[in-house]
Amino acid sequence: MRRSAEGAIYDAFNNENMFSGDIKDFDWTDRVRVIVIDPGFNHPTGMTDWAVDLSIGESWALQERLIDFKLEYIGAKSLETIYQEMLILVRGAKGRATPEYIIVDPSKPELIEYIQDRGFNVYGADNSNWRVKGSERENSEEITARELIGIPLVQTAIAKNKIHVHESCINLIHQIGSYSFIKDDKSGKDKLPVLHDDLVVTVKYLVNTMGIRPSMWESEETVDGQQTLQPNERAQNGQWDMGRIFIEAQNEINRETLGFEDDREELIKNGFGVNDIFG
Repeated sequence: MRRSAEGAIYDAFNNENMFSGDIKDFDWTDRVRVIVIDPGFNHPTGMTDWAVDLSIGESWALQERLIDFKLEYIGAKSLETIYQEMLILVRGAKGRATPEYIIVDPSKPELIEYIQDRGFNVYGADNSNWRVKGSERENSEEITARELIGIPLVQTAIAKNKIHVHESCINLIHQIGSYSFIKDDKSGKDKLPVLHDDLVVTVKYLVNTMGIRPSMWESEETVDGQQTLQPNERAQNGQWDMGRIFIEAQNEINRETLGFEDDREELIKNGFGVNDIFG
């Protein structure tokens, strides 16, 4: 699984970053649920569903959805369609519980507002750029190509095995493996391809926006030859809570709204579209 392609960005990603098993049995103890969306109509919309342990900076991708509006929902390109597809993803894991956070590409404020108006906690992805240079960790406000923001942080997280992807997320796995720099002949600098990144960009949105930083991984210690993880000081002080009490109360309010059976494959097989499914 280790990437060997020239210019591979996430070449440290291998089978140790993958996990298997029924996601309905996933252990959510001390983990929050986050759905990340990279919306698009002229390019596919990518969604990933994550469990995040904010005390140790570790994340698990449980589900994915890649919607190509050139192939699906012809004539139904709308914020409502994206929202309804998000609800299908919501019902696919964690006993249909409401996600604590939804992160959306900040260039789509209309979708952020649209989902917020329906009672979800939605945030634009953080576009500040965290760089890792040796032992130095700094938040850089320098002008950086938008698509390059957050990549060094994700590279470090993957190399330290802090990002895991369920084996069923085949499109996300493929995009991580094929994500490669392209040399710009005019400037001589590396740039990213403009296509086929609709899922992999959600990884950097997740890591950057949820406040995951290299300092969270420096608390690793070795005890009797075994590596252990200790929550860092910020986690112990509860600074990663981010309003969890309010969110848990909101979850109870939303649970009834979202708690109906979903058999998407059977419905679609029988010719039902998203409007038929949700009325």
